[in-house]
Amino acid sequence: MLWALSDLHLPGGTGKTMDRFGEGWTGHAERIEASWRGCVGDGDIVLVPGDISWATRPADAADDLAFLGSLPGTKYITRGNHDYWWKSRTQAAAILPEGVHALLDSAVDLGSFALCAARGWTLPSSEHYSADRDDPILRREFGRLKTAVESASGMTGKPLVAMMHFAPTEDGGPSEFTRILSDGGVSVCVFGHLHGTVSPGLSDFILEGVRFIMCSADQTGFTPVRVPAWGSGMEGVLT
Repeated sequence: MLWALSDLHLPGGTGKTMDRFGEGWTGHAERIEASWRGCVGDGDIVLVPGDISWATRPADAADDLAFLGSLPGTKYITRGNHDYWWKSRTQAAAILPEGVHALLDSAVDLGSFALCAARGWTLPSSEHYSADRDDPILRREFGRLKTAVESASGMTGKPLVAMMHFAPTEDGGPSEFTRILSDGGVSVCVFGHLHGTVSPGLSDFILEGVRFIMCSADQTGFTPVRVPAWGSGMEGVLT
């Protein structure tokens, strides 16, 4: 089975607890562990698209990564906007425990499907967008996602699954990110980053032939989300 859960926001040696963002986050790490162990099997794959740890240095992320590695399943992570503890796959690979793999601006053949990953960035439709600050980064992220999708597309005959940290659309409508995914033949894209009050229409929707599934931990009740089979060639692959 294939699962997804983003935005674990583990403390990373900083002492930063998430309950400062509301009572809904109280004891969230324990809740993640309990729900994860309740549904994920050792032979399953779990996608973790970013914001894993508040750590700012690799050494400070060690306990959080050990926690992630202790959970069932093979984990594939990508980088979120708060994951300052790693900046490249090479850097991450040096400290990741067994069963946890980093994927960023690239793709991997997982047998029955190909997985690609990119971070994404804030879109112009966001109230937090600043053209001077965000546009150069956004343009780079478009290119990085395209590179990742093209790499996955080169794995001939494989259904394509993508994971991004940032939401590829702010309102459920088309964006350059969604167009890259659709044009590249991606069947399913999981994403995180969104917290608090989020439009129900953004949790699980279909756009331009791609199924988008939000998996931010606080939006899923701190429970991994099952990624279902979807699209041409996907039937039965992820079940």
